[in-house]
Amino acid sequence: MNVQQFSIKQLEVESKHLSDVLRCMLHTVLFNRAFGLVYPKEEIIDTLDFEYVRCDDVTVHQYVEEQIKTFRTTLAEREDRRAQLVLSFFETRSKKAWFRKVEEKICFEQWVFFIILKEDSPVETPEAREKLENELRERIIR
Repeated sequence: MNVQQFSIKQLEVESKHLSDVLRCMLHTVLFNRAFGLVYPKEEIIDTLDFEYVRCDDVTVHQYVEEQIKTFRTTLAEREDRRAQLVLSFFETRSKKAWFRKVEEKICFEQWVFFIILKEDSPVETPEAREKLENELRERIIR
């Protein structure tokens, strides 16, 4: 099975905005790829004056938060400030084995987010905030 891959253009993000930006991008993809009945929930990134929609599902929200925490921890431990976050979608198929059935996960779609972590600037200018807002909008509307 071929894996369809979507690569999201590299985004430079200050550490103070990283969680919000990742949350926005992951929830946007998950909301648009959700199967079945989904209830939308509007989210606002106050520091960026930016809105997006996510699934109003506690399990999905907790999973996203766990992955963001893991990503931040891993990135903090590295010297290199460049990283990729990959969101993969799988299909489960039953496969017959000798006397039993085995389920296998087959990836059919991946979203790759390229992130460069920048040092937090002591004073955030309106221009820098607007630039990040525009870049984020460009990536999620794509």
